[in-house]
Order: sequence, then structure tokens, then C-alpha cells
Amino acid sequence: MLSSFGLGCWALGGDSYGIVNEKEARLLLDTAYDCGVKFFDTSPAYGEGLSEERIGKYLSKKQNIKIATKVGMLPHSSKIIPYDFSSTHIVNSINSSLKRLQIDALDLVQLHSPIIGFEQEFSDVFVTLNSLVANGKVKNFGISLRSPSNFSKQLNLYDWKSFQYNFSILDQRIIADMKRIVLNSNKDKLFVARTPLNFGFLTESPPELSKLTSKHHLKGWENSQFVEWESKVQIIKNIIKKYDYSLLQTALRFPVDSRFSNLVIPGARNQLEFLDNFKAFNLGKICKELILELKQQFNLSEKNTIETPYKYIKNET
Repeated sequence: MLSSFGLGCWALGGDSYGIVNEKEARLLLDTAYDCGVKFFDTSPAYGEGLSEERIGKYLSKKQNIKIATKVGMLPHSSKIIPYDFSSTHIVNSINSSLKRLQIDALDLVQLHSPIIGFEQEFSDVFVTLNSLVANGKVKNFGISLRSPSNFSKQLNLYDWKSFQYNFSILDQRIIADMKRIVLNSNKDKLFVARTPLNFGFLTESPPELSKLTSKHHLKGWENSQFVEWESKVQIIKNIIKKYDYSLLQTALRFPVDSRFSNLVIPGARNQLEFLDNFKAFNLGKICKELILELKQQFNLSEKNTIETPYKYIKNET
């Protein structure tokens, strides 16, 4: 049985969240496995394949785990993100992922942030996916949504085995587009909440924006976004004072205890961050009263100010 706590491995790419050396990467992955984590989420775009390479080195021979990678988003170093869901790219990318991950078949491959209408731009995409399943290279395909608001538009394009989306106390957009009945009636599928800590702002040590490296993925975002998050975190802290939970436990448990996801994948840069997250999550569920109050406080009628600076363009090379 897959647990409801996994590990997001973007940081293992060693660029978008700062440098992670080989010793730190190995210790992080070994610790996560030893703690019973069974789901590891990665992508060729994370460190131009470095995240996959490290998972291949340290996890490929482990038993009873699920390695989920992605396809379609090309490596990039700016806010301009090229994508390619052509048959040639998908096949080549998956072959490269298999080599880096040192495995013969991929448990799960997620289309990485496809735009609305990608299936029209790449009319043979689903034929390609089916052929990869048929030849045994991929067991299942899922979709990692570019925006939570795309859920209903892309829900029925294919027999997705997983859906991944941003979901945190501060970002509840998925609730507007996904009814709980969808999750309840698809118990064999994964509904994966990424960014539960809202890029570190839902921790006691939020990012120091003045110290971000030029490659950090938050570099170039509007400062007003960070100011708003910081002010809302103070509201959250005031709310949870009435309950016996920490900010970290509340943030990590909210996506699954609200029942709009069945798996949460916080990232970590090192063993200490992982252990803090793992221990907080396993303190137990947060109560329904707190969930309701957090949903009411950050209700969906409020203007959503999450505006990422990324621009997606079709790869022409």
C-alpha cells in the first residue's frame, strides 16, 4: 500500500533550490527510503537530468518503491520554458530517463505541465503513450498540471493514473475545479499535492529573497506575491494557536486531510529538512474544525494572486 507521504526530488537537481552535493543527495535518499517513503517524484528538467541520475544511483536497486518521472518540459535556465510532446521527443526522453534511473521500465511518467490544447498541437501524443505502455517501457501515464485550474479541462483527455497539482493552505485553486467525489470514485488513482509548503513560506524559515541565487526558481517573481504570502502566513499562525498543531504539521497535513489529495510530496534539500517534514506529517491528522476554518479564511471567491513569471513556448529545434 502506497503511503500518503512521498518525496519531491526537484532539489536534487542542485540548481533551482541551491547546490546539493553528492553526499547530501545520497543521505537524503537513503534516509527517505529507510523511513519507509515509497514514492519519489522527479523529472529530466530537474538539474538537466541530475535528479534522475542520483535517484538511479541510490534507489534503482531498492524494493517496493515507485519512481515517477515526467516528460515534455525541456531543461531551461530562464523563465522561458520550452515544451515538446512530439512522439520523437517523448520516446527519446523516456529512453534517456530509463538510462539515468538505471531501470528497465518506468512505474509512472507524467506529462510535465502541458498547456491547454497540447493534444491538438501534438495529435499523435496518445498513440505514442499507448505504444510505450504496450512495449513495456512505461507502466502508467499521469499528468502534472501546469495550473490547478486546468484539472477539469484535461481530466478526461486520457486514462491518467495520476494527477499532480499545486495545493497548499495558501493555494486552494484545485478545490474550485475538483470535486471530492472525483477522488472518492477513483481510489485506484493518485491525486498528488505538490508545493504543500508553498515554496517554503509555510515553514518557520521561509526563503530569504535577498539571498536567492540567479538560478533559484523564485528569482524573478513579483515581490508583491511574497509580501502577500507573508501576511497570510501570519493569519494562519493566529488560527492554529487555537489548536495543538505546528505550522509545519498543519501545512503538510492539509492537502490530504482535506481529502482533495491522497499523496503529498514536499521537497527537501537535505536529510534534516526531510526528517523535519516526515516527523511533522506523522504526528497525525489535523482536525476537521481547523481544515474548515482554513478553507473559509482563504476562500475561493478571493482574488488569487499566484502569478508565476513563466512563459511556455513550443520547442522548434
